[in-house]
Amino acid sequence: MEKIDLDGLIRRLELLAKDEPFYSGLFSNSGDKKTNQTTIKSTTTYNQKSDEKLKQLKQIDKEIISCKNCNLHTGRTKAVPGEGSYYAKVMIIGEAPGREEDIQGRPFVGRAGQLLTKLLSEIGLSRNEVYITNIVKCRPPENRQPSQEEAIACNPFLKRQLELISPRVVVLLGATASKYVIGEDKITKIRGRIFEIDNIIFLPTLHPAAVLRNESQLPLIREDFEKLREILKNV
Repeated sequence: MEKIDLDGLIRRLELLAKDEPFYSGLFSNSGDKKTNQTTIKSTTTYNQKSDEKLKQLKQIDKEIISCKNCNLHTGRTKAVPGEGSYYAKVMIIGEAPGREEDIQGRPFVGRAGQLLTKLLSEIGLSRNEVYITNIVKCRPPENRQPSQEEAIACNPFLKRQLELISPRVVVLLGATASKYVIGEDKITKIRGRIFEIDNIIFLPTLHPAAVLRNESQLPLIREDFEKLREILKNV
């Protein structure tokens, strides 16, 4: 049974308003299914929760698509809520949509996305097994880094996605994602390190777009994805 610590969430929203990073507050408990009757009841309850989860995530998508909480909406073609499995063990968070993402309304579909798909494939994962999103959901002009104001405007959406999807591992692509999620932005120093917060493992690594600009970094990001493979063997 999944619970959301609402008091903790409110405290983290208050921290976010002060430009401090957020952490998810997810807790889980399990019970034994001792009889057929209990099993049926539990299955029914699970289906109801699953339907409610799907409904809430679809609602977040709708809110993002129509969002006007910051100025980025004025230049977007399409907002990019995210895509993948709503029951993923792995959630991937990047910085922001680029040109192709803005056109298609999907995350990581350009050259950086092709590299991300290849890296996932190399460790036996497909895109539809993970959930992929960004710190901000609309493309910043000229692909610049999102401003603090823009990141704060989008963070409530990301918080809700994280808490509803409830992944076991979150891969943070690049300095911006690491800064606004775990409060660390020295990506070359922290890449490949494991941060465990509220029973979620956070794994920062390089952004695929940065690797494309400097291909000497390709072994480093591959090393981090191999670490992801090892982590998943134990969760």
